Amino acid sequence: MKRFMKRYSKLQLCIRRFASNSVSCTTEKIRNVGIVAHVDAGKTTVVERMLYFSGYTKQLGNVDSGNTVMDYLRRERQRGITINAAAITFPWNEDYRINLIDTPGHADFSFEVERSIAVLDGTVTLLDAGAGVEIQTKAVWAQAAARNIPSIMFVNKLDKAGANFGQVIHSIHSKLNAKTMVLQLPIYRNVDESSFCGIVDVVNAKAYIWDRNSGNDGTVVNIGDVPEAMRGEYERARSALVLSLADCDESICDAYLENENALAVHPVQLRSAIRSATVSQKLVPVLCGSALHSIGVQPLMDSIVNYLPSPIDRIRSLKLNVQDSMQMLCASVFKVVHSPERGILAYVRIHTGTLRRGMRLLNTRSGDSERVMRLYRVFADVLDETDQLELGTVGIVGGGKHFSTGDVLISAPSRGCGPDLNLSAEVFQQSCRVNIPEPMCMATLLPKTVKDEKPMLKALECITREDPSIRYIRDEGTDEWLLQGLGEMHLEITFDRLVQDFGVNAELGKVRVALKEAPVQGTSIDTTYSLFDEDSDNQIQKASITLVLSARETAHDSSCSFENLKELPAGLKDIITLKQVNEALKTGAFGGLFHGPLMGLPLQNVQLSVRSCVIEGFPEPYPVLCQLAFKVTKKALNELYQANRNAFLLMEPYMKVHIQVSEQYVGTIIKDLVGKRGGTVEQILDAKITTEASNPDLQDAYIPSQRLGNTHGQLPNGFNPPHMFRDKHIIAKAPMQLLFNYSSVLRRLSAGQAVCRLEKDTFAPVTHDRERYFREEIN
Repeated sequence: MKRFMKRYSKLQLCIRRFASNSVSCTTEKIRNVGIVAHVDAGKTTVVERMLYFSGYTKQLGNVDSGNTVMDYLRRERQRGITINAAAITFPWNEDYRINLIDTPGHADFSFEVERSIAVLDGTVTLLDAGAGVEIQTKAVWAQAAARNIPSIMFVNKLDKAGANFGQVIHSIHSKLNAKTMVLQLPIYRNVDESSFCGIVDVVNAKAYIWDRNSGNDGTVVNIGDVPEAMRGEYERARSALVLSLADCDESICDAYLENENALAVHPVQLRSAIRSATVSQKLVPVLCGSALHSIGVQPLMDSIVNYLPSPIDRIRSLKLNVQDSMQMLCASVFKVVHSPERGILAYVRIHTGTLRRGMRLLNTRSGDSERVMRLYRVFADVLDETDQLELGTVGIVGGGKHFSTGDVLISAPSRGCGPDLNLSAEVFQQSCRVNIPEPMCMATLLPKTVKDEKPMLKALECITREDPSIRYIRDEGTDEWLLQGLGEMHLEITFDRLVQDFGVNAELGKVRVALKEAPVQGTSIDTTYSLFDEDSDNQIQKASITLVLSARETAHDSSCSFENLKELPAGLKDIITLKQVNEALKTGAFGGLFHGPLMGLPLQNVQLSVRSCVIEGFPEPYPVLCQLAFKVTKKALNELYQANRNAFLLMEPYMKVHIQVSEQYVGTIIKDLVGKRGGTVEQILDAKITTEASNPDLQDAYIPSQRLGNTHGQLPNGFNPPHMFRDKHIIAKAPMQLLFNYSSVLRRLSAGQAVCRLEKDTFAPVTHDRERYFREEIN
């Protein structure tokens, strides 16, 4: 051990920068990055270390101590989890600027992740070294992949018992079907769980050992050669890296073939190729460390600026003209919040051009224009007022009255406005579009007195504008208000906000699942509704609409669809655009689907198509079109139900259940799942098999040794592999209603040995017995 430490006494670096809130740099050196992961993977701890090493903070924020910069809300510090995505800007390596968004990991707040990813150029995906790819990891990875967002992976918590770097790499390949570039290897001094001390840099052939005796803040790093005990593993990793890059980069292929020696390829060439492969999403860089002990965070920050794309790269990837993008403003709103002091604040990402105070903006969704009153740069809960936000910036617009999540804003058109401006808006409308998830559960929301109802509804209006995945409806049967959300915690947090932030005097009832109604497959009806009126000037006003309502072909689809009109209805030329007509009809029709004929519940799996529409004599046709579509939809539902009482089904949400447990408990768990929870078991697999998806590249992938740094090649006594590698993996489906508090039940059934992950599945028809139960509960 003395010889081992002596090697690293040659060179010590104190790696920490010092910064202010004023950060200026060229657009090419801006990085818009999000931290995404499964819950408890260490996202906030990683971000707090980044802020400290950049010099933004003077002390290390700690989740357990409740003094973090990013989790600044009271309820976040109390629960020790991230609830709201928080944005902050800080410098790195003097001339780079990182605009970073820390996102929640809990599945109940997945919409917060979705809308944040929509405005990012890259992500850092964190993995727990003892768990590998988990349920929410797969979800956030899919969200980023769907938007073609490149990612760096950081294997965190390598200091904990059961950490296994090689198995994590294996799970990335098998569960995410991603090809990795292992850029770092972990170094261990010995075999106990506290022995993780540094990393081997595979690109530069250097070892970095963090001095754990320097106040444990991670600023003192000893740099030396690769330890002899790890030389073989390093050479394997270097060869795998070069060969992977050679497959997608001709210059690396030539450099390798020149000597047929992977160790001879220059690091500068490698870094350029790594960046290209990352931005094009051909390969995924993998780094490692322990944020809690401040190991590996500075190299992670280096990798963010070296390998993830700039805003200019993003513009190029969308096939837009870079020069035009410098001139013409296009921004998107990804979040709206209400501030007691500042009013409505819209978080925006500037995709092209520059947003200046006083500029008039056109909202491409609504057609409304608003003048920018105030602009802010955002540093978590601190807002710094500014005169402009440049291309690539994440900031806040204050004073906007009509902004909503997903809105795309452009400068109000003037003479000579070219077609590229409209092209930019169309491109970013597509790339930044946010899908609002359907509610999965609900609870009654009861104002304590009659006079408490009005302020409660006003507060709910604010909250649902901030978080569109929260909804509230009045139950037609009981006349009670129902609060709907994505999970129990989602509803609890929302109710806490109503009481604590808005001063609402109300009570939250028992949480239950959000039921839906759906037409039976093959059901269809053709309905006409007409209006005839005469205004004060004896002007004849008439309108008529014919609608086809049917079940969507995809059985139990949780959404509804509306087929747009292809031509402007007669009598509306020069009064309203076809886009506005379709928007009005869709708004009205979807409003008509809010209460179904069975139990007054929202409908799903419905296809709506307007067969014909005629409207005459109305100077303002938009509200009339909304009313027409609403009325004809309600009429169609009623006629269909009266003609056939079995034309609609009651639907409830199901969850996919993943349980990993020792074989001895499998029978007991399955008996409970099937007998008491109405579940169906889909598969029972060996846990090892569950990590080996059908991936043809897996057999050629580089998988590091089991426990790097263990020179004796043995695991410590009592070493227990993490839960992802236990004996059996049960995959089942069950009604969400019967899985409330299932984790405590599972602990009892398995003597605390089982690990369970639940993920949202789909809606399915309610059985006869359960329909009776739901009717009794609601009534």
